[in-house]
Amino acid sequence: MRVPNAYLSKREQQIMEALYRHDRLTANEVLEKMPKKVHNSTIRTQLRILEKKGLVLHEVVLGKFYYVPVHGHDDAAAAALAAIVQSFYKGSFGATAIALLSHKEATLSADEKAKIASMLAKA
Repeated sequence: MRVPNAYLSKREQQIMEALYRHDRLTANEVLEKMPKKVHNSTIRTQLRILEKKGLVLHEVVLGKFYYVPVHGHDDAAAAALAAIVQSFYKGSFGATAIALLSHKEATLSADEKAKIASMLAKA
């Protein structure tokens, strides 16, 4: 399986986020989900680029093109995180976890703490 590209332009990331939230959208629906005004042709171009990158595919239903993410959200998130670990933490998942947990805004629920404790015991 080809791993999703963790490096997307800001607009590509926004499009992928919209597709993950809604599963499948037409180009016009993607356009409506953008946080800032974007030209219709820009969205269509970006969707073609994402399709060439292997991140999106289109389905034709009753003459309408619907765009869907090729990879599930969890796979894309895991690939993006792995790229960050490699780029910023020299491949160390431990150093990444420490950085995340030591962040001033990091808060964990009791369930999250229990899950982390269980995972640490197995590691």
